[in-house]
Order: sequence, then structure tokens, then C-alpha cells
Amino acid sequence: MDGAKLQKFDGWVLHTTNEDGERGEDDAIALPKDCSSGPEDGDSDLENHDSGLNDSGMASKDSSDESHQREPLGQRPGRKLEITYLVIPNAIEANVEVKLKLKDLGSRSHAVYGKIKASATDYRNKSVHLFSCERGTSLSFPSGSTSILPLSPSMVAVPCRWHLELHIEVDLTVIATCDSQEEQVKNLKFSLEFTREIMSQEREVDDDQVEVNIKWYPTY
Repeated sequence: MDGAKLQKFDGWVLHTTNEDGERGEDDAIALPKDCSSGPEDGDSDLENHDSGLNDSGMASKDSSDESHQREPLGQRPGRKLEITYLVIPNAIEANVEVKLKLKDLGSRSHAVYGKIKASATDYRNKSVHLFSCERGTSLSFPSGSTSILPLSPSMVAVPCRWHLELHIEVDLTVIATCDSQEEQVKNLKFSLEFTREIMSQEREVDDDQVEVNIKWYPTY
């Protein structure tokens, strides 16, 4: 996969393509937390970097720029990645929590899969995937339980303004396997908008509930 170029960057996973156009491996990385070297006018900025990997598979780093984090991207020396990422110099963090409250129908378990995404105006029509799970790797929860979904990441950054705004898009499928071996399939799909004042919301579909909570940091 030498010479691979970035095809898509959702904030946490690098989706690359090989030189022949075939899709390559996905490399998970974390966004830098220190963006103090970004623009001083408070606006977001898109930056582009062509990063090489050293012999240990680590991204090379310019010591004069502390906003670039040294993160492992793989174990193949000589790989090339072209990375475009969003810099938010004056940001506030939103810690996201998603709870599932599943109705007790006498079933043995519930299989849950789907996607949860976060977006903001400054993301320029891009989203950060907080949860992504296919049916083949679905999560199992007991009937009648209240469970917290494992989000990764669970924290996203948005521009720090008086009118904070974060959109959460939920698209989950819940399959209940009953004692009779029959499956009941339910789709929980909706969008929520969170602000400085609105930090908790619930949606219910046929007695199954999804609760989304946001904690802003730092608080004002």
C-alpha cells in the first residue's frame, strides 16, 4: 500500500486508496487536542499535510508545531498519507452519551446495530462517526435493560460561540429474538439538535427509548 492517498477523513479513521485505485486499510487515529497554532480570527481552517512514516510506523512530526500529535498509523515503512483535517482554534468539547432503554417483551436478547453521527455547521457537511456497527458484528443487550452504547469517539469539538449547536443523527436497528425464535425488527431513526440550553433528549419507538445526553466542557 505504499504511496496510498487519503480518500476520506471522518475525523477519526483514515480511509485510503492504493495507487491502482483500490481501497486500502483503514487506520484509526485521534484528532489533536491542541490547536493553538491555528488561525487567530476564531474561524475554522482546513489544512493539508503529506506525511511519511518512519521505520517504526509512526508519523513524522515537526517539533516546532505542537498541534500535530505523534500517532501510530501502521507498521509499513515508506507509506505516504495525504491528510486533510479541520482545525478549530477556539473550541468547546461535547461529551456525548447514548442510552438504550429496551422494552421487556419476554425475549432472550436484543441485537443492536447501525450508526450514530455528529455534525456541526463548521464541519462543512461532514460528520464524525460516533458509533458504527454492522449486523454481523451487532451488540447484544438483555431484554428490558438500560444500556449505554460504546461510542468511539465519545467527545467531539465544536466552535466556541454563544450559540452552541451540535447535531446528532441516530440510525439504529433493534432485533428482538423472542422465545418462539421469531424476530421483531425495529428501526430507531431520528435527528436531534443540541444547544447550550438543550443537553438531553429522548425519542421513543414502540416503547423502545433512546436517550442522548450532551455535556459541554468547559462549562460556562
